[in-house]
Order: sequence, then structure tokens, then C-alpha cells
Amino acid sequence: MVVTGTVALLSLGATTIVTVRRVTVAAQTAAESGAALSRLHRTLREDAADAVSATADEIGLTLAAADGAAIRYEADGSAVRRIATGPRAGRDRFPVGGAGFAWFAEERPGSVRVAVGYDPAGGADERRDGAAVELAAWLPAGARVGDAAPEEGTE
Repeated sequence: MVVTGTVALLSLGATTIVTVRRVTVAAQTAAESGAALSRLHRTLREDAADAVSATADEIGLTLAAADGAAIRYEADGSAVRRIATGPRAGRDRFPVGGAGFAWFAEERPGSVRVAVGYDPAGGADERRDGAAVELAAWLPAGARVGDAAPEEGTE
């Protein structure tokens, strides 16, 4: 009986340890994804504040700045990739853990709205636009939709 009781306790302990480890990994992944999402939103807002035009297509979003910089956002698996050319040349990657990315650039009265929407779970949801999460920013007054074009050589 002692051996049976010991085996039962060890089995219960091992199961608890495995479960706690899975929950910890899931929580850590969610925290990292949330931090990347916050960083992506901040960067998108900063880029949009300097933009004079925006173009969105099925693949991504391109912002053109007055200083000649072109900034391209694209889905890269379950992450968003940012490629800047011109005076702000650089690259960044935001592992937000999503799927089904959709890109928006639309004129509204007095402003231009740009956004990236995606489904973090990779499945269908109830929203009409198919985006469970949406990060939006507004371009300054006078900005236009459709005037930006990706520069040659950008990925």
C-alpha cells in the first residue's frame, strides 16, 4: 500500500509540474506577444505622424514621409516586418503571434487612417472585417491615400 500511495503521489506531482510548466510557457509567450504588439502600435503611430501619404494592399502597408523615407509594413509568418528605406533605413520585426493579416489605408473627413488588423488565434472570428485585433493610427492633416509606392529593391 505504501508503494501504491507513493506512486500515486509521484504521478500527481509530475502531472502538476508539467501543467504548471505549460501554463508558464503560455503566459510568457502571451506577455512577449503583448509587448511586441505594444511596440508595433507605438512605431506605427510614430511613422504615421510623419507620413504624407499611405498605400495599403493585400501584402502590406507603405507610408511615405516628407523627408523621402518609405516605410513598409508586411506580414512575416506570425509577425509583422517593418522595412524603412531612405534617410531612416532600417528593419524591425514584431512577433505578435497572429495570422490572417489585413492592411488598411482609408481617407476619413479631415484625416487618413492606417491600420493593421489580424486574428491572433489564426481562426475565424465574429467581426465583419476579419480582424480580431486592430492597430490604427492617423496621418496628419493633408496626407493622402494611394500616393506612396514601394521603392525599388524593398522586400
